[in-house]
Amino acid sequence: MNIADMLQLKSSEAFFGDGRFGVRLLEEILNTPTVSGIQERLLIEKLRSILAGLGCKNEMIGDCLVAVKEGNQDGSVLIDVHVDTVGFAVNHIGDGVVHVMPMGGITPSAAVTNYVTIHTRNGQVPGIIGYTPPHLKGSGGDDKKAVEQGDLFVIPQGTDEQNNAIGVGDPVEIVSPFSLTDTWIRGLGVDDGIGVWQVLNLLAMTADSTATYPTIIVSFSTQEEVGAHGTERVLPGIIQKYEPDIAIVLDCTSSTAIPGVKKELAGDIGLDGPAITFRDHGTVYDRQLTDFVLCVARQLGIRHYPRMTQFGGTDGMKLTQVAGGRRTVSISTPSLNIHSMSASVKKKATYLTLLLLAGLLFHKETWLGFYGIATS
Repeated sequence: MNIADMLQLKSSEAFFGDGRFGVRLLEEILNTPTVSGIQERLLIEKLRSILAGLGCKNEMIGDCLVAVKEGNQDGSVLIDVHVDTVGFAVNHIGDGVVHVMPMGGITPSAAVTNYVTIHTRNGQVPGIIGYTPPHLKGSGGDDKKAVEQGDLFVIPQGTDEQNNAIGVGDPVEIVSPFSLTDTWIRGLGVDDGIGVWQVLNLLAMTADSTATYPTIIVSFSTQEEVGAHGTERVLPGIIQKYEPDIAIVLDCTSSTAIPGVKKELAGDIGLDGPAITFRDHGTVYDRQLTDFVLCVARQLGIRHYPRMTQFGGTDGMKLTQVAGGRRTVSISTPSLNIHSMSASVKKKATYLTLLLLAGLLFHKETWLGFYGIATS
């Protein structure tokens, strides 16, 4: 499939088949445990071999993986996508239970009763997040109190030998296997495994002999879910070495297409296309670049959602501080139930976000306009 054909597509099915960068790769990405700050290396090692096959130079800068695909036209763009997911880590063991600390933003009430896997130095231990069942309500404690983070505990379900191997600091993965319906992609890892998959497909498009594109630099960042610390530490080195002209933050975001959300505060974000953010809790993005991305989305006929919100954040909150004045824009795939085992994104939105990226970088006139704003 060449770029011209891709830009004409209105169906996403071609990208969810059994090809090299299709559903099997998506499943592998989403099923790889990547608890923030502890396990990202598992996915990074898999990505290094894939990127080498795409003709990308790649190296580790700190604990982040950086890939570079040399372009055939002027300019360069940095795409930041994070490889970590939310989870827990062991912080206390006693009385036959394991107490855990969140690694990222997890709503406690959404975590109770989940299956988990504790990754010890000696192997994996199955477990469940315990809670007081309704039959025992009133037997002790406040049965009307909302579930709080300190209430969460894990009951390990391994052998005595396995359970005794559990130690403080061990990552605790929420078991949320990938699944695919006719219209949805489901699994905790959609944030931001979807972004990782989109970037790999974008890089695969450079194999098209008719494609023109700038130099593409991808930062597969760590620790986004615990405060964007990976980006904060390593991005200055990436900027200094590669000197990108523009930065794009690619992530998932929460859809507000659910009851009870105050859209005057959170924005009106549907599920059928990318969200393009002016401002979130941590960042105000470049207005001219954001307007340009919105214009390209309209030209391509892509359903999209301009986003202005007081909530949520991305690596952009660090990137805009340390990027040396580079203009930055944020493009996200909207999700339901983000940061939970039932997190879900629509296949259509996943594809259209990828289509928007391709439209920005692979169409010569569009790229030159984008590049012109960034360097003005």
